[in-house]
Formats: sequence, structure tokens, C-alpha cells
Amino acid sequence: MALLVLASTAACSSGGGVTATAGAPMATPTPKSMAELRLPLETYLLDHEHAGKLEVLLLGLRDACVRDKGFTPPSMTVTGQQAAAGYVRLWQYYDTRRYAISDRATARRYGYHLPPFTRGTAPPVSLGSLSKPLREAMTTCGEQAAKEQRDKGLSPAQEQSDLAADLKARDFKASQSDPRVLGVFRKWSTCMGRKGYPYATPLDAASDSRWKQSGRRTPAALRAEVTPQEAGAAAAEVDCVYETNVLGVSFAVEAEYENRDIEKNAEALDGLKTDNERAARNIDRLWARDE
Repeated sequence: MALLVLASTAACSSGGGVTATAGAPMATPTPKSMAELRLPLETYLLDHEHAGKLEVLLLGLRDACVRDKGFTPPSMTVTGQQAAAGYVRLWQYYDTRRYAISDRATARRYGYHLPPFTRGTAPPVSLGSLSKPLREAMTTCGEQAAKEQRDKGLSPAQEQSDLAADLKARDFKASQSDPRVLGVFRKWSTCMGRKGYPYATPLDAASDSRWKQSGRRTPAALRAEVTPQEAGAAAAEVDCVYETNVLGVSFAVEAEYENRDIEKNAEALDGLKTDNERAARNIDRLWARDE
């Protein structure tokens, strides 16, 4: 997996079983995993598969530019389909943490810390840790790769893409303070209390200082030991998440907010959807040529 990720594909969509449709009443589902859910705005974002391919293509463009300038970029230990699949798996895992820890297997083993597959094959490298000349080359070449991305039709217009990402972030934030979500958090908190964990919300549980930067990709977090206490709290959280239907309620509320914004911004979002479909075709074409 790449060490330095360009920000261009940070907002991408995932597949799912329950799709909230704009303009339609939103029933509250009872999912068994986040993989079953697909928020309305994801229709207007690049899907995980093509976003993963694009990330690899962009990193390839950037690194080729860096080498042309006489430097050796931080190397990718995997390339091609394996690297793209790594991004997809990473983003799918992050989806499981959208509302709370919800993946039983990883919670019981890794607690609130990120599983090894999310970390790549080496600790993440920050631009600040590189020499100044290499850092400048990486920055310049990253900007050049982003320009080539636009020139090759691999992404929609920036303002349209920003609109969808901004709406998604805003609607998530608004939904988290909605009375219905706060209500399901209270039920979750009661469930956790019965198990001996006095947390008010899932965020409180994940940010417990005893877990030592859990959920982050800092060197300290990657080295941290997952204690039995952390693993126990995370496993209890997952049980309470499904017992109280935190995922279903949170999804239904967020979907309502997104549906309203889709109706308000229908023309711009329809254009974005068309652009993303065109970008996906261009990504596939370039991917096939580079393989």
C-alpha cells in the first residue's frame, strides 16, 4: 500500500445492500454490518474500486515525476491490482467505524486500534520527515499528478466534487446531534453500563485515554499494545451497537439529511454523477494500458 496518499480520492463510495433513495421515505433498517448500507450521496461519489485504481495511478504519476527530478521517492512495496485492492479493503474497514466500532472480528482482536492491514507494510511517512529537496519534489510532483488527473478526465470538476464531499461531511455532523441518534446513543450507553463500561457515546469509548491513540496511524499508535481491557470494551461496544441498532438508526437519520440536500442540489449533483461515470471509464482505460 502506498505510503503517501493523495487527497483526491478521500471521498469515495462503497457498495451495499440497503440503499437510501433521494425523495423516498427512509425506513430504519436493522443491518448486520455496515456493508449492507449505502448512503444516498454515495451515488454521486467515485466508488471504492475506481478510487483505489485512481490512487495507484496518481501515485505512479507522482513517483515517475520525482524520479525524473533525480530523487528516489518513498517506495511502494506493492503495485497494480494488489495495491488498489489494499485501498479498497482499507476504505471498507473505515466504513465499519462510521458510527461506532461495528466489526466483531477486528474489535475482539485489536480493540479500538487499527488492524495491521490498514497500516501498509511500513509506518506511514510524512512529508515533514523527508529532506527538504525531496519534500519539495514530492509536493511539486503531487500537484503535477493532480493536474494530469484533471487533464486526463480522471476526476470531475473540483467545485462539484467539493460540493458532494462538503454535503456529506455536513450531513454526518448534523445527524450525530439529531435527537433520534442521541436517543439510540442513550440506549447504547445503558447497554454498555450493564457490561461495566460507563461511556455516554461510542466516541467516548473510542477516545478513552487508556487506549493510547487508538484509531490513528501515528508511530506510537502502531506500536501500542492492545490490552485485554481495550479488547473487552471494544467487543462489548459491538454487541451493544447491534443490540440497540446504532447502525440502522444513524444511517436512516443521516440518509434523511442527505436526501434533503440532494433535492436542493439536484442539477449540480446530476452533473457530478455523469462526470464520475466518465472518470470511471477513463480510469479503467488507463489502468488496462498500464497493467
